[in-house]
Amino acid sequence: RSSHRDLVHRILATVDGESFAERPDQTGLREPLSDRELEVLRLAASGVSNRLIADRLFISEKTVKKHMSNIMGKLGSSNRTHAVDQARKLGLI
Repeated sequence: RSSHRDLVHRILATVDGESFAERPDQTGLREPLSDRELEVLRLAASGVSNRLIADRLFISEKTVKKHMSNIMGKLGSSNRTHAVDQARKLGLI
């Protein structure tokens, strides 16, 4: 099921005019970000609100917030802006 969901998201991303980026090197992290966390992070980095991220990814806003919390924990960040900054420095986005 997960692979089907990933395929659907890739197709939708292509239809939306986005390219589905390759998985970045995450060797510097203790725990790598999941594909979904990377999706959420990329959208957050482009300035999209949690509500719009939820709508775009067909998940709840609460799930987006949980993903952001996981992302911040994995990147050692205290807030969304710092997480995006850290991700850029690490070449994740």
